[in-house]
Amino acid sequence: MYDLTLSSMENLKQQLIAKSLDFLTKHDLKDLSLRKIAASLNVTHQAPYHYFKNKNLLIDELKYHAYLDLCEQYRKMLLEEDCPFRSFQLLGIEYINLCIKNPGYYKAISSNIEMRSPTKNALKEVTKITDAIVRKVSEKSSRSIDPDNLKVTCWSSAHGFCSLYFSHQIKIKKKDLNTFIEQNTQFLTELVR
Repeated sequence: MYDLTLSSMENLKQQLIAKSLDFLTKHDLKDLSLRKIAASLNVTHQAPYHYFKNKNLLIDELKYHAYLDLCEQYRKMLLEEDCPFRSFQLLGIEYINLCIKNPGYYKAISSNIEMRSPTKNALKEVTKITDAIVRKVSEKSSRSIDPDNLKVTCWSSAHGFCSLYFSHQIKIKKKDLNTFIEQNTQFLTELVR
């Protein structure tokens, strides 16, 4: 172990986040510790505390980055897609893909730790985009649909799929995963047309 210089500490926060996400691909959130992450980075056990006073703040940071990444994907999707029903389907697809590619994000999002203001604001941005898409879908739908209920249904479906996937309650071969996700989200989308 060695003490970090000021110049090398600029990158340490990103390394702590990346190593935590890597750790969470194989381990549960309860097993995450600042000491373990420090050891894996070959830094002193005190070094992470410069950025995170405790494990919950690290988890909150992971949740913050998950929402930022999701928001970025949603914004990009809105620029590329003009059909509200396809956008609605992509809400679920993008969320599921984010979680499957980054199990640490899913575990952080699923945690019930208290969120700091930046994380709450990132979630508000995700919610604004979601609300706008859901509102358009409910307006264009041939059915009478309450936008708030539709939003809950969308999130329940996407998050529920991830929960079943990570708990190994559904068995899908990796090669079939994208097709399954596409068909699953299309099914929900067709119900609201």
